[in-house]
Parts: sequence; C-alpha cells; structure tokens
Amino acid sequence: MLRGTVPQFLKAQGFDAEGVVDTRRSLTVTKPDVLAYLKSHSGEAQEYFVKNSGFRQLHEALLLERDGVGYMVSVNDHGVRRFTEKFATLDEAVAAHVLAAYGKT
Repeated sequence: MLRGTVPQFLKAQGFDAEGVVDTRRSLTVTKPDVLAYLKSHSGEAQEYFVKNSGFRQLHEALLLERDGVGYMVSVNDHGVRRFTEKFATLDEAVAAHVLAAYGKT
C-alpha cells in the first residue's frame, strides 16, 4: 500500500487487478497494522511523505501536508480543504493517508 503496488498484489492473489475497483473488501489492513509496519521500517514514513506530500490537484485530491509542528490529512474539494485531520506524528499521518487512499478509515 505504501509503495502503490496493490494492483500487483491483487493480481498475485488471483484477483483481476483491473476489475477490482473497491479494494475495501480485498484489503484487511488496519491502522494499527500500518503503524506497526512503519515503526519496524525506519524511514518508510518519511519516504512516503516525500513522494505524496505537496500534491496540488485542483479537484478531489487527498492531501498529506506538514502543519506547523505536526501533520494533516485532508481532501481538496475544488480548492477547499475538507475532512481535515491533524496528527502529532508523521507515522500517524501517513497511516491515515494510506488507509484513506484505499477507502479504509
């Protein structure tokens, strides 16, 4: 999920990766799972943040940003931030962003 390889994973598991639109039933990863992974893989959260922050799509984009001393995840809806969540740590923000990207909350 962190490296954007879900389609390859689904295909390896026998799913039609092109046909699976709603990954919520196929992926059983939880926030504690992602946080545990990030804790045991130093640098992964920072690498993900570098690749996925600063993204400025005008319509309906999932944003991951630095917010003062913390981080925030929000949805950009035609230039307006909505559903903003603030996090004290990068690991928490990355976990929320990854899960939201795959329809998991």
